[in-house]
Amino acid sequence: MTAFAGVSPRHSRRPRLANCVPRLGHRLVVLQITRVTPFLVDTGGSKSWLFVKLDTDDGLVGWGEAYTQQDRDAAMLAHLVEMGRHLVGRGPFAIKHFSSVMYLDYALRRPAMEFWSALSALEQAMWDIAGKACGQPVYNLLGGPCRARIRVYANGWSEQSRTPDQYAQRACEVVARGFTALKFDPFSNPWRTHIGRAEEDLAVERVRAVREAVGSSVEILIEVHRRLAPNEAIRIAGRLEQFQPFWYEEPIDPEDMAGLAEVRRRTSLPVVTGEALYSKAQFAQVFAQRAADILNPDVCNCGGILALKEIASAAGQHAAGLGLHSEFLDHRVLCQLGVARE
Repeated sequence: MTAFAGVSPRHSRRPRLANCVPRLGHRLVVLQITRVTPFLVDTGGSKSWLFVKLDTDDGLVGWGEAYTQQDRDAAMLAHLVEMGRHLVGRGPFAIKHFSSVMYLDYALRRPAMEFWSALSALEQAMWDIAGKACGQPVYNLLGGPCRARIRVYANGWSEQSRTPDQYAQRACEVVARGFTALKFDPFSNPWRTHIGRAEEDLAVERVRAVREAVGSSVEILIEVHRRLAPNEAIRIAGRLEQFQPFWYEEPIDPEDMAGLAEVRRRTSLPVVTGEALYSKAQFAQVFAQRAADILNPDVCNCGGILALKEIASAAGQHAAGLGLHSEFLDHRVLCQLGVARE
């Protein structure tokens, strides 16, 4: 667990309206961020959690979460510390400005995943303060809700399964809990570009077993974790089509947009990408090349809540579906529900 406090930068004595919030009696109250505190939490699993807390001089606090990856969490924490220094002494409402300055002046237009993860956490925390200061849930500040219910799928349920029968048994257990959609990776580690015929056959049999166990009324979502070459992704998709998966997630390296577009053209399965894309510019390339049917961005690494909203809006303009990515039932779920309700 790491904590730090930065030094307030020079600023004008006259408060900027962007830092103010109206209170009872129409009095403008100036808010400033006074402390940025990150928390790196050991979960006991392969990934840590990385949270950040923003304190203000008015007593309001905001929380955010960064995406982490095994053996890279220390680098993400370092970005969070360095970028957080630029918030101390500034107002929590200048969200767009802060994101822009971090991209242009801190990252110098060449950001990596660590940058986007840290920015996402800080941006979420700023929105959290903004909502509390206004006495409103963040989704009301983004335009208000459009739906009262959001469908979810079960994930992570198959991690201890090995044989097709074990996959089928666990799938039935999850359906019995009320889930109507199940996501799982039928392939075995390690994640490599090429797999053998025996591994491919086993993956197909695992999918077959799950489909036969849960029937046709339950959706199955196939996760591939970016492990296949385009030609293998196309061949395996052809073998899986008989089981009518709801989607085919990240079949190949997501940076190979041309290859992903080719996979999409050569299969009837809806192709998904997004959790490993970190900027609106990358998502724009997905639209330009018609590389995916469904996007699954993650609010903890795409730039935060406002960036996620803008990606979602662009997806709607390009007739693409949206299935927001999340690994755990943690802070990010609350952030993504705020956008998903629109």
